[in-house]
Amino acid sequence: MITPLEIENKEFSKQIRGYNADEVDEFLDLIIEDIETLQEELIALRNENADLREQNEDYKRSQVNVMNTIDTAKKLMKDISESAEKRAEIIIKNAKLDAEMIVRDAKDSASHYGNESAQLRDKILQFRARYKKLLRDEIDHIEDKGSDLLSDLEKELFVSPVDKTKRPNSVLRTEELSKEDAGSDILKELERDVDEAEDKLDSLDETKVIETIPEHMETKIGVPKETVALNSKDIEELIQKAENKAKGNVEDLDEI
Repeated sequence: MITPLEIENKEFSKQIRGYNADEVDEFLDLIIEDIETLQEELIALRNENADLREQNEDYKRSQVNVMNTIDTAKKLMKDISESAEKRAEIIIKNAKLDAEMIVRDAKDSASHYGNESAQLRDKILQFRARYKKLLRDEIDHIEDKGSDLLSDLEKELFVSPVDKTKRPNSVLRTEELSKEDAGSDILKELERDVDEAEDKLDSLDETKVIETIPEHMETKIGVPKETVALNSKDIEELIQKAENKAKGNVEDLDEI
């Protein structure tokens, strides 16, 4: 492309009947100005075009980044959704398993506590029957001793006339009264013991004579901790006390 400088430095040969040199120079000057203007505009347009191209590339890169970001976000949302669904499935599955375990444990506990309750009831009945039997045996023993005591008292009170004449009447009367009073007191005490034993026997209830209940049953089957309970040791002690008391009374009778 011809430049303004080349036009300005261009020299033409002279011939006869040629163009007017001044007019040609003026015209060339105009052309030079126009070409310089066009060249400046061309440079500006080229620079602008380069800038636009660079911006376009930036836009393209940004668009690619945006698309990549959108794709990544979509993938992330999909992963989150799938993860949430899987987590929900796992939670539901675990909840079902926990519920099944709770139900199974509850059934096992109910069965276990039912068996323990049945065993406790059986032991209560056994202790109650044993206690009743021991009390009845002791009552029968006391009644037998009482009958023997009455026979002995009759023998002592109704002595032969010969024996009475050997001692003063006042002494005989005092001895008779003492024996009568002693026998009466012991018989009354025996009657009270018998009545007390019968009252205890009648008032004996399964809710009062029970074995010591395990602590875990106090909280799971509703047995209050403050319930007054007699274990096997307490029952044995109660029976032993009754036997000792009855034996003591019988020994007192034997001594008279």
